[in-house]
Amino acid sequence: MIFPLGTDAPIYHRPIGTIGLIVLNVAAFFASLEYFGQEDWERYQLAVGQGVRPLQWISHGFLHADVFHLAGNMIFLWSFGLIVEGKVGLLAFLGIYLGLEVLAGAAIQATLLGADPDYALGASGVIYGLMGMVLIWAPRNELSVFYLLFVGFRILTGVKEVAIYLFAIFYIGWEFASLFFTGLTLSSALGHATGAIWGLLLGTVLVRSNLVDCEDWDLFSLRRKRRLARKSGTGSTRRDWTPKAGKRRDPAPTGRIERAGTEPEGSTPVPVGRGGGGSGLPSEARIADARRRVAHMLDQQMATAALQAHLKAVDLLPGYRLEEAEHLRLIRVLLEQGLEAEAVGPMREFIARHPSRAHRVRLRLAQFLIDRQERPLAASRILEPIPAGALPENLEALRSRLLRRAEELKAEGVLEVEGDD
Repeated sequence: MIFPLGTDAPIYHRPIGTIGLIVLNVAAFFASLEYFGQEDWERYQLAVGQGVRPLQWISHGFLHADVFHLAGNMIFLWSFGLIVEGKVGLLAFLGIYLGLEVLAGAAIQATLLGADPDYALGASGVIYGLMGMVLIWAPRNELSVFYLLFVGFRILTGVKEVAIYLFAIFYIGWEFASLFFTGLTLSSALGHATGAIWGLLLGTVLVRSNLVDCEDWDLFSLRRKRRLARKSGTGSTRRDWTPKAGKRRDPAPTGRIERAGTEPEGSTPVPVGRGGGGSGLPSEARIADARRRVAHMLDQQMATAALQAHLKAVDLLPGYRLEEAEHLRLIRVLLEQGLEAEAVGPMREFIARHPSRAHRVRLRLAQFLIDRQERPLAASRILEPIPAGALPENLEALRSRLLRRAEELKAEGVLEVEGDD
C-alpha cells in the first residue's frame, strides 16, 4: 500500500478548489448512503452498454462504493489537485477537473457502447488525469509517500520522498499493464488509463500553449535543457535538472505542503515569466517579474511560497534583490505566521545588505538564536555591531537582556554548533 501525502512542487494558489472537491465528495458519499435507492444508483453511476448519458459523465465521479474507496481517492486528490490548482488557480482547476471527468466518462461510454450492461463509479479516473498532468508539469518535484509493505512476516511502514515521475509512471504503468490483460472491458484499469491519457494530453497542450507556468521544470523544458547541455559540451546528469531550494541557507526553508495542509524540502524555481520561466525576457524584466511574484504572494499571506520564490530568484537572476521595504515585509510576514526558522535566512541577508539599518533585525535574529537555538556565540556576534545609543530605551533593554543571557549560556558550557554566521 502506497499513498502520497504531500509535495514540494511550487504552490502559488491556495488549494480552495481541492479542499472544496474533497468536501463535496465526502458529502455526496454520505448523502448517497442515506437517500439513494437502487434506481438512483443506476441513474447517476456511469452506465455502459446502455447508450450515451451525458449527466453520468460528471455524476459518477462524486459517488463511491465504500469509505475505503472514498478515502483512497481523496488522499490522491489532495496530493495531485494541490499541484494542479497551485499552478493554475481555483477557476481553471475546477474547469480542468470537471473537463477530465466529462472526457473520461464520455470516452468510456463511447468505447463500451456494445458491451454488456454494467456500471462504474468513483473519482479515480479524473485523479489519474491529474496525475498525468503533474507528470508533465512537475516530473522532478517530489511527493512525501507513506508506505505499508508486507515482506515475509515483517510489516514495513514509513514515509519516503519519491520523485513525481517515478510515482506517476509506476501507477499509470501498472494500470496500462493491467489493461493489457483485462482488455477493453469495464474495469478500474480502463477508467484509470482513460483518465491518465486525457490528463497527459491536456497537460501537454496547456504547457506547450504557454497557458500554464511551470518555471522551466516541465518535462519538455527538462528535455530541452539536456539537449542544450549536450550541444554545449557541459554534459548532464539527473541531479543537474533536479529542482533545489532547500540546502543552502540557515535553515533551509521547506515550502512543503505536508500531510493534509501545511506547507517538501524546497525545490521551487521562481516563476519568472509565462511559458517556461520567462527565458525569453530581458534580465531586467525577469527581475521585475520575480519581484512582482514575491509581492503578490506576500499580499496573499503566502509566506513560504514568497520565500521560496525569493530564494530561487537570488540563485537564478544575477542582480536580483528585494527592495528594502519588501525585504522587511517578507521577514515580518514569516514571523507573523510563526515561521521563525524560515525567517533566519532573510534576516541574515538583510543584515548583510543593509548593515547600518538592520539594528532591529539583528535584535530579532539574536533573540531567535538564544531562545530557540541556544547559540550564544552567534547571537553575540550578531549584536556586537549595533553602536551604543542607536536603539530606543526599550530595545536597548532587550539587547542588554540578550547579552546577559548569552553570557549565562556560555558560563553554563552550552555546546554550540556553529552555522553560517
